[in-house]
Amino acid sequence: MPGPPLNEAEIRSLARQRMERDALPVMLVTALQAGYGSGQRCAVCDYFIAQSQVEYEVAIPQSGTVALHLTCFALWQLECADRLRHVNRRAGYESQGAVGGEGGTSGTGAPDGN
Repeated sequence: MPGPPLNEAEIRSLARQRMERDALPVMLVTALQAGYGSGQRCAVCDYFIAQSQVEYEVAIPQSGTVALHLTCFALWQLECADRLRHVNRRAGYESQGAVGGEGGTSGTGAPDGN
């Protein structure tokens, strides 16, 4: 079995719940360890990670490490990216051209002329 017996929507929902309860941070991972499952519980779905499955181990600042199924890791990271993109939009970065939209630059640093 490649991952937990849950569909993508269920895993993404669990990831959002874990982030809302601060059980998992909202962060984009820059380094991780990967290997065969060690029998630990996944930090997203709470199912055991079998030896026949891929296990990602991620260091969480001030918390230690967590183990995740490959699928759970990928969907948690998508949820983190979505949440960070939403936060950046609310902070007004989009209107300043950092994310795109009107009032940005043409890629040369010069105003678009909007």
